[in-house]
Order: sequence, then structure tokens, then C-alpha cells
Amino acid sequence: MSPKEKKTEPVEQKEERKVYLKIEDLPSVGNATAAKLREIGFSTIESLATATIAELAAAGISEKRAAEIIAAARQAIEISWVTAKDLAELKKTVGRITTGSKTLDKLIGGGVETQTITEFFG
Repeated sequence: MSPKEKKTEPVEQKEERKVYLKIEDLPSVGNATAAKLREIGFSTIESLATATIAELAAAGISEKRAAEIIAAARQAIEISWVTAKDLAELKKTVGRITTGSKTLDKLIGGGVETQTITEFFG
């Protein structure tokens, strides 16, 4: 094989993820907004990610800006939500595996669910 024909291995490209340590690091959150949010109990990115627009509005933030802050916080910690309808559809794909004991299977609703972690003790 000539030097020009060298095979090149595909390079795995990793998506760079920004790390946010403080709520001030989020887009749309400056020092003044962060102070308002802390006053009403929102001091972490996680707390903002699970907040509602109405809760942030209590700090005097517009609904549009509150939505932006919540979206940025959710993106920062890579949180996603599933609707009840989607969850019901997902639940339909869960199967059951027998334990080998008819009595135990009956007790736990037909066997051990797949796609879950089940623990027995006692």
C-alpha cells in the first residue's frame, strides 16, 4: 500500500458539553436575576430545571424569560420529560418473567417486570 493509500480510522468526535456550576452561568441569568431567584429558594441549576414558570414569576421574572431559564437549566443537566401518554405507551412494552413460583407470581402481579430493577428481601 502506498503512503497515499493509507487507511484512516474514523475519528470519534465527542460532543462538547458545557458545565454550569452556578445559576449565574446559565444564559439569561445575570447576577441580579440570580439574587432574585435565590431569595425565593432557587439556588441550584437542578432546582431551576424542575421549577415551573409560575414559581419563577414570583421573583418578578417575565413568563418568557422564566421559560428560557428553565429550558437552559434542563439542557445544562440533560433532563427530559415524558408525557403521561408516552409513559402509558412505554408501559405497554413491559413484559413479565415468571419466578418459577405460581404463588409468588400471583402476589407480584404476574411475575417480575422486565425493564425494571426488582429486589426481594426478607
